[in-house]
Amino acid sequence: MPFVGQTSNILLQPRSNFSLLIEATLEYKRDSKVVKLIVKDGAGSIDWATLPAGGYLILFEVRPTHYEFEKDTKLPAPLWAGKGVTKSIGFKVNSR
Repeated sequence: MPFVGQTSNILLQPRSNFSLLIEATLEYKRDSKVVKLIVKDGAGSIDWATLPAGGYLILFEVRPTHYEFEKDTKLPAPLWAGKGVTKSIGFKVNSR
């Protein structure tokens, strides 16, 4: 089952640039032998998941918001309809 974290919506003005620093950390607790993936998105959200032994791929995806622009007359409709995905990085969690 995929682990899905979600960053808050970020409204960008036309022709603006924005960088989002994403930090993903694997944490191992010796006493409990638990491996945890912690993801901080740089916008204030922190998500985490406990990872059982096995193989994993991590990647990040950017896509338009789910926000319903047509219902809110204060904001224009989204002009971008694509998505962006990073290359995936594979890693393995061994059982101990």
